[in-house]
Amino acid sequence: MSQPDSHSRFRFREFELDISAYELRRGGQPVHLERHPMDLLILLVERRRQLVSRADIAKRLWDSSVFVDVEMGVNTAIRKLRQALRDSRESPAFVETISGKGYRFIAPVDAVLPERHQETIESVAVLPFTNDRTDPDAEYLSDGITETLINNLSQIWNLRVVARSTVFRYKGKEADPQKAGSDLHVRAVVSGRLLQRGSTLIVRAELMDVATGAQLWGGQYNRQAEDVFLLQGDLSREISEKLQLQLTGDQKQRLTKRYTEDAEAYRLYLKGRYHWNKRSADGFQKAVEYFRQALDKDPAYSLAYAGLADTYAYLPFFHVVPPREAMPKAKTAAAKAVEIDDHLAEPHVSLGYVSFTYDGDWSAAGKHFEQALALNPAYTGAHTFYAFYLSSLGRSEEALAVAKRAVDRDPASPAVSHSLAVQLYLAR
Repeated sequence: MSQPDSHSRFRFREFELDISAYELRRGGQPVHLERHPMDLLILLVERRRQLVSRADIAKRLWDSSVFVDVEMGVNTAIRKLRQALRDSRESPAFVETISGKGYRFIAPVDAVLPERHQETIESVAVLPFTNDRTDPDAEYLSDGITETLINNLSQIWNLRVVARSTVFRYKGKEADPQKAGSDLHVRAVVSGRLLQRGSTLIVRAELMDVATGAQLWGGQYNRQAEDVFLLQGDLSREISEKLQLQLTGDQKQRLTKRYTEDAEAYRLYLKGRYHWNKRSADGFQKAVEYFRQALDKDPAYSLAYAGLADTYAYLPFFHVVPPREAMPKAKTAAAKAVEIDDHLAEPHVSLGYVSFTYDGDWSAAGKHFEQALALNPAYTGAHTFYAFYLSSLGRSEEALAVAKRAVDRDPASPAVSHSLAVQLYLAR
């Protein structure tokens, strides 16, 4: 009985056959397959597009010294293989029956080259996930998954993650990931697509090496809508592993941390951020509504309080409501977020901003800005406001350094570039 190549991996549609591991995977998850159907699959894939006779199958599956009802054995192996592949005899996508002769594997097959030793990747960009649903109201979910993934990966201190406002300039443009990665000066790019069918979320994602164009990882996740937390955690974990990052226990925990266990509260929060990111008077008002609804679902949802604080802090700037009405609300929401979770950077930035621009308590402002930067050095909002704070104290060199770090993280953000321009002007 001839043995297959034990070092080969093959991909066909949503499946991957790993012969060395003797495993079939669908969307990254193992598919149970007994020995004879597995050996049959290996044979068919190795001889794809070729007719494989029932006699050839019998030779691969059973030793000549073993007595077996070959006819029934082959039929059983074919049936179990089709069940595993979710295939059918009448409308085959994988295994075609050639009546009276045998079988042929008809799905396109890609051979996966053996993985070489990969160095740690120190920079990555997460491109906006594409929403494959025609309903524009579903965009909040694809945008939210992208933003959450960026925020999660930003928790890794030795990884440079391109900020949201810079990568979102590629939204809706079907950008070439390799070119985008080259333009953004990163080593790897994450891209993906999201489709919602009823209560099922289908997410396809891949990680690409920008230098070679090679796929470092790819997977498909089918989850129920209420399992969106599990989806986020799986994505973050898989990508961090493929980047060859050595994470501490605390980083692993923060990478997949859930801030609420209520799926509906999480969806409402994502809708709030979606409208907040529009940076418009109408968008901010809708954001307030969604953050409040999220808090109705989960009164201990720290991120929703942080979102509410961010929104109230911006309302006066966009002339929606006067500072005397909005700033105290921003301060209250931010303080509540910190009370629930003192490891969040965002509410410290809001508290620093209110203390600096409204309360006139510069000592408190400095402490909050510095705390935010200590908690999350990648959060560009902290750099922007902290730079203005430092320049107001006459510390121009420090202000310039902070503003430049923000531009390094978020080179396409108008607000971040504006901040640097102002600091250059103030420093003469």
